[in-house]
Amino acid sequence: MGILFGVINNVAAQSSEIRPLIRGQKVPNLHLSLHNGDSTYTTNLYDLKKKLILFDFWGIYCSSCIAQMPHLQKLQEEFKNDIQIIIVTQNTKNEVNKLFERINGHVPPEIIYAAKHLPFIFKDSLLSALFPHDGLPTHVWLDSAKTLKGIAYDNSTTSENIKAFLMGKKIRLAEIELAEINTSNPISWINGN
Repeated sequence: MGILFGVINNVAAQSSEIRPLIRGQKVPNLHLSLHNGDSTYTTNLYDLKKKLILFDFWGIYCSSCIAQMPHLQKLQEEFKNDIQIIIVTQNTKNEVNKLFERINGHVPPEIIYAAKHLPFIFKDSLLSALFPHDGLPTHVWLDSAKTLKGIAYDNSTTSENIKAFLMGKKIRLAEIELAEINTSNPISWINGN
């Protein structure tokens, strides 16, 4: 019983150390389990020697997430040596596989192709805690030093923005910021920044 209590306390202590990151903070060297098509491999975040890492937060009930996959695949192919796009979902591998089995033949083949060629992280909880967001798809931009550059809407992920980012130019991301809603005056945020 004492051993079990110690294990529970250790797990609780580790989970309480997870704090959301803000722009400019360095991401810890996370151990990632990536699923690409039928293969699975593990790596550490810092072993990904790319100038830009994009985490695409995704869900099986998000039609725009599914529809944008060919766009992400084209960007991955265009900038293959400089970027790594990783699909991140809280869904299980089985749920995602069932989705693509169900929609195969009913969606453009580019969507199925992209789903087989972009790496996925399944059953995520850690990345969602580090990069809190409301809504899907959401893109997290990390530079080569694994510093958080922004948490943005997917419309920021364009070929032009990626080129500018890789050239060291300042880019403007449509960043997601969670805001407190004043229930007594719910549209007060309009007067905000």
